[in-house]
This record gives sequence, C-alpha cells and structure tokens, in this order.
Amino acid sequence: MKLFGKKDKEKKKKTKKKKKLYHSVMRRLSLVLILTFILSVVATYSVLAYFVDMEAYMTAKEGLIDVLYNILNQAHESYQLKTMDIAEQIATLSAEEQMKFVTSLPEDEYRVCITDSSGKIIAANHASDFGKNLSERTDLKEQSLSYRKTEQVKDFDGITDLYVYALKKNDGYLVSLVNIKDVYDLAEKEFSASPNCVRIGAFGWTVVLDSDKNITSLVVGYDRKDDNNVRALADIYDEMPTDKTFPGLTVESLDDFEKDHTLECKYDFNSLGYYCCVRKVFSVYIVSGYPVFEAFQSIFFTVIFTVLAEIMIFIVIYIAMRVIIRRTVANKIDAVNASLDKITHGDLEEKVDVRTTREFDSLSDDINAMVDRLKGYIAEAEARYDSDLAVAKAIQTSALPNVFPPFPDRTEFDLYATMHAAKEVGGDFYDFYMLGENTLGFLIADVSGKSIPGAMFMMRAKSVIKSLAESGLPPDEVFAEANSSLCENNDAEMFVTAWMGYLELDTGLIRVANAGHNPPLLIHKGNAEYQVLKPGLILGELDGIPYKEQQVQLQKGDMIFLYTDGVTEAMNKNEKLYGDDRLREVLSFGKDAPQDDGNGEAAAVCRMVAEDVALFTDGAEQSDDITMLCIKFNGRREDEGA
Repeated sequence: MKLFGKKDKEKKKKTKKKKKLYHSVMRRLSLVLILTFILSVVATYSVLAYFVDMEAYMTAKEGLIDVLYNILNQAHESYQLKTMDIAEQIATLSAEEQMKFVTSLPEDEYRVCITDSSGKIIAANHASDFGKNLSERTDLKEQSLSYRKTEQVKDFDGITDLYVYALKKNDGYLVSLVNIKDVYDLAEKEFSASPNCVRIGAFGWTVVLDSDKNITSLVVGYDRKDDNNVRALADIYDEMPTDKTFPGLTVESLDDFEKDHTLECKYDFNSLGYYCCVRKVFSVYIVSGYPVFEAFQSIFFTVIFTVLAEIMIFIVIYIAMRVIIRRTVANKIDAVNASLDKITHGDLEEKVDVRTTREFDSLSDDINAMVDRLKGYIAEAEARYDSDLAVAKAIQTSALPNVFPPFPDRTEFDLYATMHAAKEVGGDFYDFYMLGENTLGFLIADVSGKSIPGAMFMMRAKSVIKSLAESGLPPDEVFAEANSSLCENNDAEMFVTAWMGYLELDTGLIRVANAGHNPPLLIHKGNAEYQVLKPGLILGELDGIPYKEQQVQLQKGDMIFLYTDGVTEAMNKNEKLYGDDRLREVLSFGKDAPQDDGNGEAAAVCRMVAEDVALFTDGAEQSDDITMLCIKFNGRREDEGA
C-alpha cells in the first residue's frame, strides 16, 4: 500500500531539487569560517598595528631622550669645568684678595661664597648670603665637602637646582654655586659646536634645531654604500632649504612646548611617513623620526605568518567539522530518511534504528511509535472500509436484476446479464424492464470511476434512466432528459457511457439510443458483426445535448451482445489487450453454439466470453469492471405455435 498520491510524488520531486541539509550547513559554515578568518586577520593586524604604533613612538622617543641626555651631560661637564676653574683661581689668592675677588664677581653669572670653620659665610658676591650658616645643611656638611666635588642641591635660599663646587680652605670652605638656568644658557651656546645626535634604527634620524629653528645637528641611519636602500633620509641635510629650516615644523607649533613636554606626531617627508617626537630643551628643539615602513617591517612578516597559520587552522577546523557533521548528523538523517522512504511506500514493517545520540534515540522511538499507531489506524480503516464495501456491494447487487430468466412467461426472447466488478463494487451496470405488453427495454452503461464513488453515481444514473424509460419516453428522449438530470450538481464531473434499446417483440426491431458506448455485436446464424451506430455525447458531460434514435433489426434466432470496455480492454501479463477482434471471433461460433446448461442460450454465450477472457488474462489483475448483456430473439408467440 502506498501512503502518498500523485501530489505527494510531485512534492517529492520538488524536494529532491532542493539542497541537502548537509550541503546547506557546510555552505553556511564555510561562510562563517571565511568571515571569522577575515575578522581574525583584521583584528590581528589592528592589534599588531596598535602595538607597532606604540613601539615606534617609544623608539623615536628613546632616540630623542638619548640626544637630550647628551645635551645635559655636556652642559654638566661644561659647568663643572667652569666652576672648578673659578674655585681653583680663588684658592691661589691670599685671604684678603679672595675676599675682594669673590665680592667682585657678577651676581647674574655666579654665586660664590667663603665660610669659616663653623660654616658661616664670611665672604660672598651676593650680599644676601652674608651671615648664613651652611653647616645646617646636611648636603653641605664636612663629610660631603671634604673633597672637590660637584653636586646638584635643592632650595638654597629659595633657588632650586644649583650646581655646587666646594673646596676645603684652611679652617673654612670655598663654595661655588650656579643656577641651573645659567647652565642651560651655557649649554645652548656650546652645543652647536659639538653635535650629539644619534641614529634611530636603520633609517631613522634625529635633528637639533636652534632657537631660530635652524638645523644645528643631524644624524641619519643610512649606509651610503648600500645603493639598494630607500633613498631620502641620507640626503635630508643636503636637501634642506638654504635657511636650514626643518620642513613641517613651524615656529608656532614649536613655541607651544614646555621644556619637559614631548610632542608625538606623524608626518610625511620625501614621500615617506615617519613617527616623530619633538621636545624643547632650554631654547633648542630636538626632533626624532622613525620611518613607518621600517616599523611595519616586523609586523609584515608576523601578519604573513599569522595568516598562513590561521589558514591552516581554519582548513583543519573545516575538515574536522565537515567529517563530524557528516558522521554525527548527515549520515544519521539519511538513514532515518531511508527508513521513512520505505515506510511512505508502504513497508510498515520497517523500523528506524538510529541511536547514536539522545535526540536520534527519541526520533527513532517517535517514528516507530507513529508507524505502529498508523498500522492500527490502517487496520481499523480497512476493517471499516471492508464493511462499507460489503454493504455497498450488497446494495449494488440488489439494485441490479440478478434473477434469470427474468420473465419466465415470456418466450419471445432469452435474456442474461452479468457484472463482475474490478473492485468490491463497480461503476458498470445493466438493466432491463418490460415497457408495456410488447416492448422490452434494456440498457448497459459504464460510469467513470470505480469503487464507492462510481457505484453511487451508477445508482443515480440507473434510477434516473429507468424512471424516464418507464414514463413512456422514447430512448433518445430518455437520454436527453437523463443527461440534463445528471449534469445538475455534478461537482465531481463524473459521466456515463450507455447503450439503450427498446426491443419490439412482435417485429424484432430495436429502437436504439447511444451515449458514447461501445458498439454491440449482432450474431446472425453463428456469425458476429459489430453494429456501429452514430454515437451521441456521454451522459453528465454537457447539458442540452440532443440524442438521435437509430434502429437495429433482429431476425428470429439472432442474438445481440452488449458489453463494457472491461471486456475488450482486459490485459494479460504481457500488457496485451483482449481486443475487439478476439471478441468477434469468439462470438462467431458458427454451428458450434455454446451448450445451454439450463439457464438459456444467452447465459451460455456470456459464460463462453467470460471463460475466454479469463483464459487470455491468465491470472493477471483485473483493471476494469467486466459487464455483459445478451438477448436472443425467439420470434413472436404465434410463430412458435406455428
């Protein structure tokens, strides 16, 4: 038994055209992995670029600080020499000359004083220093002033950052102090004579500008012997304008810096980008530059390595997930679908047995339970269906005339009919009735459709036609009225082919109406021929169609054989049809008429045809209802008496 009909098959064909779940999931997974890979590369590059920026600025700043330290060290050394020279010069003088020399020194350049053994100042070039006692200062005690030394002290008479040189003299000390500002001024004057720039990396540089923003010192990281290196940085000094003003650094931007503030910025020079740091020291400016391309050389190889590593990782992840999804999901779903396909094609004994996970356990159990319930429903439905068919068959059997001979007291004709349905109930039917004392009405019909719907429409058609015939209408008008009646409320669009005749028993004339049915065979003296009459339209198809009455003449001893297409279209196992020719040959029995078994010659003819059809089909399944009606005309009663 198939559980799916035509619409389900069409749906199944459309479903086959759709992508498989496995391919759909892998396509989406591939997209997710590609997006993740792109985001990962972008994130890796962004993070590395951020740290490269930080490191590059630190590198540039370190170069700047190195230059700054050089400047300060040079300033310290310069002042140490100067203060020691002054102190040594004073030490060669007599006490009186010392006093006069110290007081004559300019206050804006030096701060020199002489103390006694108690540390009290007894001579100074700054009048405000007289009377002060240096012994109270822990940083000027005897243990720290017992040798020639320079120190940086804090907060001496409200002045911070003083350079001090102390020389022990007799019972006292000679102390020389200078303000740090004076040291800076001195450094600015002396720095240009001895440049102290440093090289940064392979292509970086440092520059010192004077207070007028002119270059006083320049160092670049470039090997002039290496012609393959990028040109530009080695020629910075040579390519400066005649006034040696450093490009990109305006007076306004530099004047904003305090001496301890460092500016970090980026700018382009000679078509190359640099990380730059600028700092104002004293009244000079230190500028350092570190090329962007050099800073990113390290990140380039890191990114390449990272990208290659991530490609390998994502390939491994993709292959692993592909295998996992196929084995744990796709293959199991295919196994479930294979079992479901067998079930939907009627194999209700198939069991789903995929139990690798809890979800598949539950799915298998649910499907098996559903199939068990379905089997119960089918068995129950079949039982009800069989019961309904049995009732329908009984109703249909009782509706068809089945007592033969039907009119025992009428000797003018011999009549027999049979209907063997392909299903329990069929759509074919036959009928016959006396229309007055001298006319036999008979009918054979084939309803479109089988089983219960065909049987119901058959009952309706049979009832309508019999009622019209018994009302006295001729056969053509019976079909016209029956057609109109059957067209009403025919939503199922069913129809009937029918052949109806009125046999006049005194003459053997048959008045005929044909509604698209097979032509009957007339058997005369053992020779059968088809009576092909002009057919009318089938009943129930189109309202308002007229039908034409035609005639067939029977002679005494003639037979007329009516049938449905279930006879001629019976098919054997080789799918070959029984056919019209074979039926005519069987009925052309000549002098070897079938033997009457007590039910009449018409019954013997019907039995002969049925046996030949069974012999031809040889056990093949019957595909259509097989219905036959045979009448032998015996002539008038007077003829019998004669």
